[in-house]
Amino acid sequence: TSFNAFKFIRSDVLITIFSEQAVPTMALLFSEAYPISWQIGSLSAKTEDVLIESMKLSYTRMRTVSL
Repeated sequence: TSFNAFKFIRSDVLITIFSEQAVPTMALLFSEAYPISWQIGSLSAKTEDVLIESMKLSYTRMRTVSL
């Protein structure tokens, strides 16, 4: 199924950035956001590589949130 076949509802999205010690260091709030693209990297059972997913959002406003 193609990514474009899905219907998305605009909603607020909170993204929290964590340190290596799992402590929240920053938070961003995206208002009325919805995904416009989603990519998944390649993964091989023969390597110890980390799988990276990325998602691009369209939004009306972005602001930092106090932690």
